[in-house]
Amino acid sequence: MNNRPPVLQALLAVAVLAIACANPSLPPGGPPDEAPPVILSVSPENNSVGTTPKSLKLQFNEVISESPKGASNLKDLIFISPKSGEPRVSWKRNRLEIHPSDGWKPNAVYSIQIKPGIQDLRNNTIDSSIA
Repeated sequence: MNNRPPVLQALLAVAVLAIACANPSLPPGGPPDEAPPVILSVSPENNSVGTTPKSLKLQFNEVISESPKGASNLKDLIFISPKSGEPRVSWKRNRLEIHPSDGWKPNAVYSIQIKPGIQDLRNNTIDSSIA
């Protein structure tokens, strides 16, 4: 005979039912993302003259990872010429903001190169340099 109170039997039945219905699998979604991030815009634009921006902004089409491939952090992928120390890089989900460590000098021409390694959250990596 069953000596359990009816409330306990009901709770036990619900728990067993809940466990039996659990399905440990990935949630459904769209097709897998296998494309690397794409730069949508650069500000200021390439070949801009007479500007002194706060930062160079790169806007991507998706969230990029704070952990690049092949480097310890994003600033290791950035090369600014003329060199003025280590660049500062701010990660803002789908945007990077790049600052020279000593700021932008007036009447100077800058060249910024980004090495391969920027990747999205699914590890799809930009495999070529960006200048």
